[in-house]
Amino acid sequence: GSVRSWQSNDLLHWTAAEDAIVGRPGSFDPGYCEAGAPPVRLADGNYFTTYDTIIGSQRHGWAAGWVVLNGSNPREVLQRGGEPLVEPTRPWELQTPPQWNWTQAVQEGGVPMIGATNGLMPLGGDVFLAW
Repeated sequence: GSVRSWQSNDLLHWTAAEDAIVGRPGSFDPGYCEAGAPPVRLADGNYFTTYDTIIGSQRHGWAAGWVVLNGSNPREVLQRGGEPLVEPTRPWELQTPPQWNWTQAVQEGGVPMIGATNGLMPLGGDVFLAW
């Protein structure tokens, strides 16, 4: 999977989808990527956003990566993190109960093996809190 992008001038007619963020073989995010937090505009006019990815073979679970996208062409990645922004590392994040299921995980307060982002809260300037 990848984060894909479409464009429209009138919200009725759309361009063909293009990959904007794809996995990088040999990195922490070698394959599947999906959208994370909505993009936020930086002081220089570019966009900062996160994406969620299945961690590569050296680690396990899901992590969040980050990218800076070109403000005038958001399909163009200008900068990308070489390490996860967020990943499961604590014992309670890494454990999987023997008979684990989604309902049990939600009732007990969380889903193991996942470090993902859903939003970016501005703290001032180009500083954001990922949550």
